[in-house]
Amino acid sequence: MPIRAQVITVTGQEVRTGDVIAVGGNDHTVRNIRRLQNRRVALEFEDGNRYVLGEDRPIEVRRSYRRT
Repeated sequence: MPIRAQVITVTGQEVRTGDVIAVGGNDHTVRNIRRLQNRRVALEFEDGNRYVLGEDRPIEVRRSYRRT
């Protein structure tokens, strides 16, 4: 089955590992997600960079899925 990708808007609490997020024009793949105080999440990317955003903050991600 082919793998497809779709760009969707999710909130910080809906980000998943494997999602790809463009930060500063560069794509970063989410490796780990940690919940922080004050309703924030810390996203750790495959390249070692990190990004912190609010749980309710909308963000565009590219999410891959298998087409059935």
